[in-house]
Amino acid sequence: MASDVDIICRWAQLEARSECGSVDRAQALLEGVLASCPRRTDIWSSLTDTLVKAGRIEDAR
Repeated sequence: MASDVDIICRWAQLEARSECGSVDRAQALLEGVLASCPRRTDIWSSLTDTLVKAGRIEDAR
């Protein structure tokens, strides 16, 4: 069964891709998860991938 963190990360990815979604909301979701789980490199990768795909290179750095 998927954990809450995995579900929130998936939700953030869908939020970033959706026409009605927002990259800012996706970023906020992922940063919130990282505040509680800072050692999860898969979440860090998801955040940087989301920001790079949105063209926000400076935020990804």
